[in-house]
Amino acid sequence: MWFLLSIALAADGGAGGAAFPLLSSSSLYRAGAGDVLSLEVFGEADMCRDLRVSEEGVISVPYAGQISVIGLTIDEVEHLIVERLGNSVLVAPQVVLRVRSYGQSVEVAGRVKVVGRYPISEAGMTVTQMLTAAGGPADVSAPIAYLSRGGDRLRVDLEAILNGDRSSDYPVEPGDVIVVPETPIVQIMGEVEDPGLVPYRPGLRLTDALAAAKGLTQTANRRVILLTRDGETIRVNYLRILRQQQEDPELKPYDKIEVMQSAF
Repeated sequence: MWFLLSIALAADGGAGGAAFPLLSSSSLYRAGAGDVLSLEVFGEADMCRDLRVSEEGVISVPYAGQISVIGLTIDEVEHLIVERLGNSVLVAPQVVLRVRSYGQSVEVAGRVKVVGRYPISEAGMTVTQMLTAAGGPADVSAPIAYLSRGGDRLRVDLEAILNGDRSSDYPVEPGDVIVVPETPIVQIMGEVEDPGLVPYRPGLRLTDALAAAKGLTQTANRRVILLTRDGETIRVNYLRILRQQQEDPELKPYDKIEVMQSAF
C-alpha cells in the first residue's frame, strides 16, 4: 500500500525521498529557530563556521554582525551575508550557506523503516511526506498513523489517503511526533490458496480472513478449521458457517487459523 501511496503523492507533486541531505543554497527551505547553518567564505578560512539560529531567529556572522533570518530562504540569508561582508571587509565575497542540522523537525517513530527526526524542509509538508522521508511504514499495509501535537493526537487514515481522501493528511509543525502503530495480524495456515498473514481490523471475521487468503484449496477439510487464541484451540465447522447454522467467529489480533486437509 505504501508503494502505491508514494507514487500517488509523487504524481500529485508531493515531496518524497528516503532522506534529507545537507541542503544547498538554492533550497527553498526557510530558516527557523534551532537550525545550524554552515557558512563557507572562499579564501577566508577564519570566517568559515557553523551558525546557530537563536530562539529570536538571529545569527551572528563574523564582520557582518547579527542578521535576522527567521522565515528567510537559505538563498536570501546567503544574499544578506554577501551584502554585509561586501559593505564591510571583503570585495566580491563568495559565500556558500547550507543547513547542517534542523531545529524545525518532526519525529517519526513506531513501525517505520528508519525511525528518527526529519526536517520540515519546505512549507506545507504533510504527514505522508514525513513518512516517505522515513522510508514509509515497515508494514506496507499499515492502515493508520497518529500525529501527536501538544496534548492532542490526530488519526491519519493512510488507506483513505491512498484512495484519494487526503483530509487527514495534516500539515506538520515543528515538534510534532508521527507514530505508525504496529499493525496487528491474523495468521492463516494449511489448506488455503494463499497462506500467510492478514492485517487485522475491527470486525474481521473468519470468513473474511479466509477470503483474504484466496479461499480454501480443493483438498481442504471444510468441517474442521482450527482457531487458536491465547494458547487455546477451538474447532470450527466452516460448512455450518456457510449454511448459517453456526456463527461466523469474530477474530482478534494475532489469532491463528489452520485449515486441515481432508481425509478423503
